[in-house]
Amino acid sequence: MEKKTDFETSVRSDVLVERRPSLVSFAPNLPSVPVLPETLLTLDLMAQQRSVNLSAIARLVLADVGATVQILRLAGREYGSSEDRPQRVEDCISDFGLNRCIDSMSAPTVARSNQAMIEFWFHSKEIAENARKLADVTPRVNPQEAYLAGLLHGIGMLPGLLGWKQSVSGDGPLAGLMLARKWCLPRCVNEFFSQMQTPGYPTGWPEMVRKAHHGAHRTSLNCCFEEHLRPRLLRRG
Repeated sequence: MEKKTDFETSVRSDVLVERRPSLVSFAPNLPSVPVLPETLLTLDLMAQQRSVNLSAIARLVLADVGATVQILRLAGREYGSSEDRPQRVEDCISDFGLNRCIDSMSAPTVARSNQAMIEFWFHSKEIAENARKLADVTPRVNPQEAYLAGLLHGIGMLPGLLGWKQSVSGDGPLAGLMLARKWCLPRCVNEFFSQMQTPGYPTGWPEMVRKAHHGAHRTSLNCCFEEHLRPRLLRRG
């Protein structure tokens, strides 16, 4: 039986729009998020096989933050914020079909020469894996949702990394919340960013993601979860 999550947000969905509307501005149609070239190559090879292993495809997609975002954006465009929208990547692939999901990722790939982007991809996956491990030993927490919250915890950094025109006054978590709403991302992702707007965010998804950063590899990214860990991270290696 699939584990359910008891975490609930105490922040109303409209509170930030009322409180700080002038700090958030995105273009109406944001570009696609790049995908690792090896992800697209492997997906193309899988699509040519006579039988498709849905679980293997979902694992491949979830190892790539760009691929994950693009498929979830596809679901958001189709379903909006409806409760009927697929919440898992595996369900999205089953619903839309592999070829359509691959089409949603047909965008410029991540260049290996772009160290900041490669670091972001590695960091996102590492935190996602750590969050899932924590969820495996935490009662009433869904490991798949924990993984997704960890994987997408830094999407507020994407506008800066990708050079999108936007204005969020350097507030990565707020940018993440607005992107999660704009793209109609799954419930657990919206809960994560909403909970981060609570001062101290001592419980729920942010606390799990914060713990997932302990022991992680050092990074030069402007990740808010690393601010208090940065001296320790920089001493590593």
